[in-house]
Amino acid sequence: MSIDEKRFADRDDQNYRNAQVTSEAIVVRTKAPVDPPEMLLTGYSSNHITLYWEKPALFTPLPKKDVYGCSNCIKRTLIGYRLDVNGRTHTKLGPAAQNCTLTNCKADKKYTIVLIALTTTDRDHKKRRKKVQMESKGTDWRANSAISIDRETNKEDQDEYDEAVSKPVEVVLPRPQPGALVSLEVDFTRNANKKNANEHRFGFLRVQWSMQLEGDETTSLSDSGIEGFDISYTSSHDNKEHTTALPISATIYEIPIKAERSVYNISVQPAYSDDYYFAQTQSVQFQCPGSPDPPQLCCPQMKHADHFNIEWGEPKLYGGVDIKGYQVYMNDKKIGNVLHPSHRKAVIPCRPQTQYAISMIALSADSNFDDSMPSEDIVIVTASEYQGSDTFRSTTSTTSTCSVDTLNLIQDVFAYIKDVTDNTVTLNWTVNGVDDRDIKYIKVQWSSVASPQVLDTKLASDETEYTIYRCTSGTNHFIRVFAMGKKEKVICKSKQLTVQTSAAITTPILSLRSCTFTHITVSWQEPRTYGDTKLTGYKLGINGADDIDILPHITTYTFTKGEMCKVYRFTIQALCNKENLHSSLSNPLVVTWPGVLPPVLRRVPTNKRNSIKVAWNDLYTTGGVKIAEFKGICEGDCYEERKGRKGLKNMVKRQEVGSLHPEIRVVEFINLLPNTDYNIYLEIKIHGLESPVKSEPIMGKVASVPGPPEITVKVHGVEERTELDAKVCGYINQRDRLLQQLDRYQCGNPLASKPNVQIARLTSTVADIETDLLQCLQDLQPYSGTFDVDVEWEPAEDDGDAIVTGYQVLVSDKPHGSLLNAYVQQTRLKLSAYIPVHKVSVVTVTNHPVGNSEPSNVIPVYSEAFLPYSFFCFHSVHSKNTQYPNEGCCTYSDSLAREMDPDTARPYTIAAVNMGLLKRRVPPAAVTVLDVFEGAWHLLIPTRLRKPTVILFWTKWCLASRIAMDFFVRYSREHGKRISFITCCCASYESTSSHRHSLAEIIVENAWRNDRSIRHCCSCHSTTPGPHSSRKSASSSDKRTPRSKLGHDDVTSSTDSLKNVTGVAELFGIQGVPTFVVINPEGLIAWQGRYAACEYSAFQTFADHILCEAMDVRCHADCELCLEKSKSQEPTMTPLPGNPRSVKVTISEPPEVTSNWFEEDGVKTGPTLHPLPSGPSMRPRGPTIRPMTSKPQNRGIMKTLSPNDSRPQSAMGQPTQAPSKRMRVGRPKSSYSH
Repeated sequence: MSIDEKRFADRDDQNYRNAQVTSEAIVVRTKAPVDPPEMLLTGYSSNHITLYWEKPALFTPLPKKDVYGCSNCIKRTLIGYRLDVNGRTHTKLGPAAQNCTLTNCKADKKYTIVLIALTTTDRDHKKRRKKVQMESKGTDWRANSAISIDRETNKEDQDEYDEAVSKPVEVVLPRPQPGALVSLEVDFTRNANKKNANEHRFGFLRVQWSMQLEGDETTSLSDSGIEGFDISYTSSHDNKEHTTALPISATIYEIPIKAERSVYNISVQPAYSDDYYFAQTQSVQFQCPGSPDPPQLCCPQMKHADHFNIEWGEPKLYGGVDIKGYQVYMNDKKIGNVLHPSHRKAVIPCRPQTQYAISMIALSADSNFDDSMPSEDIVIVTASEYQGSDTFRSTTSTTSTCSVDTLNLIQDVFAYIKDVTDNTVTLNWTVNGVDDRDIKYIKVQWSSVASPQVLDTKLASDETEYTIYRCTSGTNHFIRVFAMGKKEKVICKSKQLTVQTSAAITTPILSLRSCTFTHITVSWQEPRTYGDTKLTGYKLGINGADDIDILPHITTYTFTKGEMCKVYRFTIQALCNKENLHSSLSNPLVVTWPGVLPPVLRRVPTNKRNSIKVAWNDLYTTGGVKIAEFKGICEGDCYEERKGRKGLKNMVKRQEVGSLHPEIRVVEFINLLPNTDYNIYLEIKIHGLESPVKSEPIMGKVASVPGPPEITVKVHGVEERTELDAKVCGYINQRDRLLQQLDRYQCGNPLASKPNVQIARLTSTVADIETDLLQCLQDLQPYSGTFDVDVEWEPAEDDGDAIVTGYQVLVSDKPHGSLLNAYVQQTRLKLSAYIPVHKVSVVTVTNHPVGNSEPSNVIPVYSEAFLPYSFFCFHSVHSKNTQYPNEGCCTYSDSLAREMDPDTARPYTIAAVNMGLLKRRVPPAAVTVLDVFEGAWHLLIPTRLRKPTVILFWTKWCLASRIAMDFFVRYSREHGKRISFITCCCASYESTSSHRHSLAEIIVENAWRNDRSIRHCCSCHSTTPGPHSSRKSASSSDKRTPRSKLGHDDVTSSTDSLKNVTGVAELFGIQGVPTFVVINPEGLIAWQGRYAACEYSAFQTFADHILCEAMDVRCHADCELCLEKSKSQEPTMTPLPGNPRSVKVTISEPPEVTSNWFEEDGVKTGPTLHPLPSGPSMRPRGPTIRPMTSKPQNRGIMKTLSPNDSRPQSAMGQPTQAPSKRMRVGRPKSSYSH
């Protein structure tokens, strides 16, 4: 540099001056976040996640600057929380929230969840409040102080909030597959057993889980391969893993809590078999409750010498155990009342030149847990009041002791409340720095809001406690303690104490906060407390049954286990630390869970095959629910063949019918498989609800044919008819026997001393018997021709589709009567007795296309017992194809009327039709008859007989003949080896072309044919041989010569012409059928007549008896017919059973010696012939029967006797037929009179 340049530079330096310019201050605040919150996963399922966290500490004391300066602190305000899921903001929560449930989650999806606590300092929070107040432009900002977190965070300065980010929680929800754990929840349970309260004083953790089952709920877990459960847990207290094996039936496990405030990590793992493998399940955590941490104190710098301030923050809480207040200690003694839990600042009066050790305890709101430990002491030393506030110092020490002897303490009275009830207040006090000798007495002075008048009392100088009685409950009382000296001078006094007496907690008022398909949330305001009563919790009742304990700081409750359309009544009671001061039960809050009540499905008839139709009534909805649509679902199990394999495969067929309009109330499923069970239910879609509501399913099949009923049949009148038949048979046989005897007496009885008296007695007895017989025949009329049958059945069950509309009775597979109503279960039928068997059944009738049911069980009803009583029919009385009650229907009443008519000719009398044992035996007529089955003509009776022969003359269509035919054929099968049996059909009046074939069919159908024991013949078209007949033709009858060789080719087929031709029946004197003729081995007619038998045993006795008579041998010793004969010659009259007017007349005959041809060595066999020796000594002693003298033309057999080898054409001569007459009205007359 040159000299000039240097000169100019120095000159410039001399002209410059230094100047300092200060800019505006920039306020910069550093971040002061709280400790990150610890978020815990407390439960999950396949669609929700439950989280829990504790509120972070907002108060942080700062270290003091010097030993004389006061300590400072950082005070923060919690704005709220932000929950981020998978890197995105999911929701924002208020500052009071401590749990959150994420719903509508997806299974098998990973969720990363982060909780962010948003805080700011109290100073900045006040600035924002003020800014909001200014923006409100005159509105009361205090009324709008509850600014939501959304409004706060949407400010432009939201970046100034301090964020504390928790550790991320990763959750993978389980997949709902069979055999997998789908839900896991953990909850805290207090120990209710006082005996083991010391052992488990902290309670239990209740772990509950559920599994996904395959199919319905009845499927066992073992079918999913699960053998049990392994539950493991660790505690932050000891960091040891505990494992427990549980059985397969376990779903709940309780873990005892051994240390409070510890965090448990719990996992439940199903123990699968080797064939199953599943991933590890998600574990859950739980924060155990415990006593709160001690609060942190600080004492900012104060400029007042008579008092100082202390501040503290809310301590950290554990497991929802809240605090009920704070207690300040000065020099290890309680001072003042318990401070409200919302207080964060307190003013403590002080004296100059005094040292104070201040600490604080947080009081637990749960009596099961202790209060917090004392906080760290703050030691404060005050200077003289003349030194000013600059000498005020505060120090922090870990000890609560201080040396007070080195200080000149100001005389003072420290008073505090010891106990408060609803009507008493107990206080204690201490007097410091005053000689007890200077204190004359202690005066306690008090007043209250309810009683403003000041009251006082004097106590001894050494008293330190006093109780004020008769206080008003729930009222503020003002109390002061004075130490009085001489001359009523106040030496020292305490600060005025304000205390409120206890009273019952006010009743909370419930209100409905929200009501959705998933939950009901109720809320209430915190009730007011009085005095030292502290709110310890709530007891919430639901429908008067469930009592739920709720912590005191919670004012809402969400109920999630409700059912649609069900009414719930919520009540609440506030609980306090004194049992007698609980609040009363609140008025019930009635809430109806919104939803729809699933309808009850019912099956309705359908007119289609293979279809099912169901219907339902209108739905009951609540909460303004609107139905979107219906969907009907039909699921059924069916079987179909596997392709390429043998066997069947079970397939599930599903049919859906939807979407149906909300106004529709019926749905029909078509084209279903028969014989398949279907599960039918209805899905109701509701607006606002994703999952549909399902009704209860009903089981059903497609319409099937209704089942036939099970019937029972009862026939009326069987016993009555049987009893009447037996009576009639007895009357007929007795009448015939008496008439035979009467006929003998009328013809002359040389053994009778007074025949006229005997005839009169017999005639009277016969008249009485005929009267009773007519009465019995009249009683038989209701039981003849038709009969009643009761048919009963149980109603058939239908399937609700093919509905039973009625029942149809079938008789022999044909409908009988009209259709019966579906409610009818019995009916009475009137059936004809002329049909042998009625097959009765019932069919269930339905209008459905599936048709009627099959016939029920078929019950045959036999009608033979109700045919008209037929015992004997005259040829001229009965006629073919005539039914009861028409004349000629083969009823015995018609023949009896002919017999009882006084004007009846000889052929219709008993002497003509029932001759009985012939005393003078004659040979039968030699006539040819037609063999029914061979079709050849031959003699009725061979010329040479080796054994007795019994002939039954009958008519194929005659009812009486067919009854006798049954007995006759049965008897022939038993004695066919020793006796010859012949049946001869006569007087049928049918044409030749069809008669033999129809006769053979009848014999075969009734099982009457037996060629070894019986021969069936027909004489309906046989005529008398005439003059050209010779012995040679008769003797050659065994050669079965055809009809053309016998001269019968000219037999006419005309029915009318046959009636005028002399037949075989007329040659034998057969006036009616059935008639029995017995021919002994000598070829002579020994017996001819009739007999009434209602059962085979009676017929068998009759046949044995007449054969014995015909063979001239004695009957069995127990023969009933022989016993009926009188043992004396005079007629003996005995009353008949059941009727004292009717008598039985018998005439005794001498006993006949010899053998019994029915028994050989004790065995019943055929007849063995032992003829009686001839001679007068062996002749019968009975009367000789001769024809009536009044009618000699009918003596017949008495005039036509001839040897065997020259048989006459007729044994009785040509009968003369009398006109048929009906019975007269009135008392019937006997066939005989004298």
